[in-house]
Amino acid sequence: MPGVRVLTYLLAIAEFGHFGRAAERCNVSQSTLSGQLKRFEDYLGVRLIERHPDGARLTDAGRRVVPWADVMVHAAKRLRDTARTPECT
Repeated sequence: MPGVRVLTYLLAIAEFGHFGRAAERCNVSQSTLSGQLKRFEDYLGVRLIERHPDGARLTDAGRRVVPWADVMVHAAKRLRDTARTPECT
C-alpha cells in the first residue's frame, strides 16, 4: 500500500490542478510527484488524474478518492502527534 506521501501529492493536485504547482507545494520535483501518482494509479488499477497540457483534472475516481486521502493524511498526522506526546515516549 502506498504511503501517506502519495496521498499528499494527490491532495495537492486536487487543490492546484497543476503538476508543477503541486510539486512546489510538496517540495519535490514534478517528475517525482508525477511518477509516484502514476504508480499509485497502477496500484489502484484506475486513473485518478487526467493529464492535460494546461494542467491536471481529477477523474470521477479521483474525486471519489480525494476525501479518503484527506481523512488518511489527517489521521496520519494525528497519529504522529499522539506518538510524540511525552506520555508516549
